[in-house]
Amino acid sequence: KGDGEAVSRAFRLAFGRVPNKAEAGDALQLWKETTEEQAKRNPKPRTYPTEVVRSANEENTGQTFTFVEKLFEYQDYQPDLQPHQVDARTRGFADLCLALLNANEFLYVY
Repeated sequence: KGDGEAVSRAFRLAFGRVPNKAEAGDALQLWKETTEEQAKRNPKPRTYPTEVVRSANEENTGQTFTFVEKLFEYQDYQPDLQPHQVDARTRGFADLCLALLNANEFLYVY
């Protein structure tokens, strides 16, 4: 299965139909362009904090104080697949999918 099948599947998932020839050609061209653009980028891994320093005012005296708040949700957080973990072609296809989801036709799916 090639690029055309991937584009066709993206259209079926987004719009419930297959693309016509012009749409398929435009989508393949966009995929090529976004892949070239993504190849120029070097996404870095994102780190998530496990604690943050907060400052507040004591309500009786008005004095400022700081405290460390533990972010328990990030203690054992497992993120989804990240951009730095995939190649430029996959990121380019993701850009194509975002374009489909931003199309007016997607907004009016029945």
